[in-house]
Amino acid sequence: QRQMCKETGDNTFIGHVAGLNNTTGNFSIYIGTAAGEQVTTANSNIFLGYLAGRYNTSGGNSIVLGSNAAIGPSGGYNLGANSVIIGTSAGASTTSGSTGIS
Repeated sequence: QRQMCKETGDNTFIGHVAGLNNTTGNFSIYIGTAAGEQVTTANSNIFLGYLAGRYNTSGGNSIVLGSNAAIGPSGGYNLGANSVIIGTSAGASTTSGSTGIS
């Protein structure tokens, strides 16, 4: 199932449940199964990869690349802002933060 943006503009979500819970976030790209699935309000993110940033709920201006990268805890978390996380499972246990490179 492709999950397309609902009630928000300028987003691209490709992949099963990618961006599923987005409500007011704008200017983001989520590509991959469950990429950015729990994000609700974050803006200007790029999440590419299987489960990339799956449980992030907010925080913007970040780039997450890789399978399971920045997946975080299933209860949800705030990735923070201005982060770059690259690699399989990179930042997988991230729970908060901003302006970092992993």
